[in-house]
Amino acid sequence: MAKNYLYITMKSFYQDILKESGAGYWEWNIQTQTGFFSPEFKAMLGYEPDEMNSMLAFWEKMIPPDDLTHAVSIYNKFISSKGKVPYRNELRYMHKTGVILWMSSFARIVKFDTDNNPLIIAGCIIDITEKKENGIALLKIKTFLNDATETAIIGAWELDLTTGSLYWDNTTKKIHGVDLNYKPSLDTAIDFYKEGINRDLISKAVSLAIQNGTSYDLELELTTASGQTIEIRTIGHVDFKDGKCIRLHGLIRDIDKQNKTEKQLEISEGQFDGIFDHSATGMAIISTKGQYLRINNRFCEILGYTHEELLNLTIKDVTHPDDIENDKNNLVYVLEGKAKSFHVEKRYIHKTGSIIWADLTVTLVRDSKGLPLHFLGQAVDISKNKKTTEELLRVNQELEAILNSGTEVSIISTNLDGIITHFSKGAENLLGYKAEELIGLVTPSFIHVKEEVIEHAKYLSQHLGEKIKVFDTFIAFAKRGLHEEKEWTYVKKDGSHFPVQVSVTAIKNNSNEIIGYLGIAIDISKIKDAEKALRENEQQLQLALEGSKEGIWDLNLESKSIFFSKQGKSILGYEDNEISDNNKNFISKVHPSDKYNVLKQYKEYIQGKTDTFISELRIQTNDNSYRWVAIRGRIFEWIKPNKPLRIMGTFHDISWRKEKELELALAIDIVSEQNKRLLNFTYIVSHNLRTHSANFELGFNLLNDESSSIEEKLDIIQQLKSVSEKLSDTINNLNEVIAIQSNINTQRKKINLQLYIQNTLTILSGEIDLHQVIIENKIPKTLEIKYNPAYLESILLNLLTNAIKYRNLDQKPYIILSCTNGESNTLILHIEDNGIGIDMKRHGKDLFGMYKTFHRNIDAKGIGLFITKNQVEAMGGKIEVQSEVGKGTTFSIHLAESGILSKKAN
Repeated sequence: MAKNYLYITMKSFYQDILKESGAGYWEWNIQTQTGFFSPEFKAMLGYEPDEMNSMLAFWEKMIPPDDLTHAVSIYNKFISSKGKVPYRNELRYMHKTGVILWMSSFARIVKFDTDNNPLIIAGCIIDITEKKENGIALLKIKTFLNDATETAIIGAWELDLTTGSLYWDNTTKKIHGVDLNYKPSLDTAIDFYKEGINRDLISKAVSLAIQNGTSYDLELELTTASGQTIEIRTIGHVDFKDGKCIRLHGLIRDIDKQNKTEKQLEISEGQFDGIFDHSATGMAIISTKGQYLRINNRFCEILGYTHEELLNLTIKDVTHPDDIENDKNNLVYVLEGKAKSFHVEKRYIHKTGSIIWADLTVTLVRDSKGLPLHFLGQAVDISKNKKTTEELLRVNQELEAILNSGTEVSIISTNLDGIITHFSKGAENLLGYKAEELIGLVTPSFIHVKEEVIEHAKYLSQHLGEKIKVFDTFIAFAKRGLHEEKEWTYVKKDGSHFPVQVSVTAIKNNSNEIIGYLGIAIDISKIKDAEKALRENEQQLQLALEGSKEGIWDLNLESKSIFFSKQGKSILGYEDNEISDNNKNFISKVHPSDKYNVLKQYKEYIQGKTDTFISELRIQTNDNSYRWVAIRGRIFEWIKPNKPLRIMGTFHDISWRKEKELELALAIDIVSEQNKRLLNFTYIVSHNLRTHSANFELGFNLLNDESSSIEEKLDIIQQLKSVSEKLSDTINNLNEVIAIQSNINTQRKKINLQLYIQNTLTILSGEIDLHQVIIENKIPKTLEIKYNPAYLESILLNLLTNAIKYRNLDQKPYIILSCTNGESNTLILHIEDNGIGIDMKRHGKDLFGMYKTFHRNIDAKGIGLFITKNQVEAMGGKIEVQSEVGKGTTFSIHLAESGILSKKAN
């Protein structure tokens, strides 16, 4: 039913196109021997819509016998090959008025019966009469001029209308059969033309030329002085002065022998023309100098040029620059007689500038004397096969490049037995081994500390309740569909050790079967060194605190005065007599940002909420800079119970410690960020590439479906090409993720948001078309954001895939994408659907958790939303969701530091 619906839909679609283009459409049922012509078809030949209803009668009546025989021959080959041999020809048709028209005819098998035999044929015709007649006329002129140049037997004549004198050159006199001393006369010259239509035509042509300035070119019969009738060709042109014709001049040539020769060759040339013009292979006749002399329709289709355009070009003009020298050498090789022909794969440049790959065979044609006449070239377009091969090679190379791109990242893959199958350049750099030293020979345990492996195996055996072997120590969690990151110690080839953070995932085929394992390790030596340095700094800090000279302060609450020791004043950059003992003066020097906190801590101590007054704050020094100090104090004297009089304590400079703490925080941020990026990269590799893989699998399954038509398969190939292009984009983005440094700003690129959404929709076009999802994209075309391309693609893929997957089967699914302004010059991307929705009361708190699923979908992994949330937050944004069961879901992604929508765009 679906195929019939598609057939009817496509039939109506193509009929509309043909109608708009002025082409006639026909259809023929082989089984019932019935068919019909479209009104446009009938109108081309002068018939009304209700006339000419019998197709069989039409073919015999409207097509000349010779052309009908040729058409039947092509039709039989077309049917017997089941459409592999194309039906394409140019025929003469009889108009209702009796005028002969030239039509270009095309046909395709559009339906097969249950035995896979042709059932219904559809075709169209296009009126090419004007093109054909112009071509014939142009060919005659070119032939005439070419022959004249080659033979130089052309007569010239001139009529001076001011004097009435007529001039013939010697060749003209020879053609007329008169003596070279003969003096032509205007009154008698016309008598040489054969009486009747020939004389009438030349008289009329001369009159029109003199009156209107109309040039003429005629083939007529002429009777020579000896009485012999010959065929001649005469061409006349005029010169005007002051609006009056003053001179008529032209050429005359004896074409009698030429016409007889042409008639003798007409039959053999006609046979060659039929093969040449209607061949499914691109064919061209090329001069020995590389000029195109003749080309067939298929050759024009391959290169995208018209016949006229190609005839003005050479093979060099349409050949890829890198193949020109090879072409030249092959042609010279054949011209020198070293071979009769050559066969190569070469690149042409299409009219649009694209590259066309062709399988080319060139044969040299020689005359009866063995001299080279021209080349005959036959070209078959192999671009699609070539592009497919190159694309697969490129994808493999790019995947290999990704695996080898990180010089500080080790990527090692194994088979199910644990034997290493891939050892990246980064692994070579870190471990000192060459890939060939380990691939196919050892397991990853070879580069681990044996004691660590044994210890972890014991732990896993207890944790998992089964005995874990050596290699299973590394893949125990991945084997069970879980994720594990662990610190290990790698052993270099020179025997030295270094720490690494290792993440192991399973490699699966299209059937979701594990076929191997992938381990990604990052050298964390610098991180460990930083941690060690931090511990040492903390020890040094403790020693510094113990050995430092602290300042003393004494605050009198009754007099509001404060005393600082000499050392205390020195810490603040003052001499002993330079600082006031006024308490208000001291408070004024506290950094504004620290004032509230200091007074709060002081108040809590006075109220007895803390045992000691302790605070860290910034104090303005003598040079107006700020210095961090730590203050400690206790009440030493009371006026009466619960009313203190004096508070005394110490303070010391902690500026250098604050700097260390800042460095520590930065180091921790770097470690955290690097771990987060490694995790996100692993998820992107396993999640995004699986999406492309699924699209390839779906496309190839459809290609292998024998019920798919040629048009459907061509559409599928185009979709696979698009998926391949999107896979290339994903690979490029993932390559950038590997190279991310500690500053997240280096990950951001200026991106056209709507373009990325359209690319994602293209990737998912198979699912969108399958489920007839309505997409409403309200994103402005010119809206650009600064974002990480790989993260954005992953976010869009996850959310759009979920919107399709969890659609409501009781209504037509739709997805709306829009954008609004957020706070602080940010954008909010909204993805809204009318799917089955989520129970937010039940699942809201776990919505973005790892391995959390909320529907009974066997394909649910519980990882997509976890990845999406991590990626959005890694970019400094946040993600929110509103959902109601049965009514749909809206995800709102806050794109941090992305800009704002203009009022016009909004």
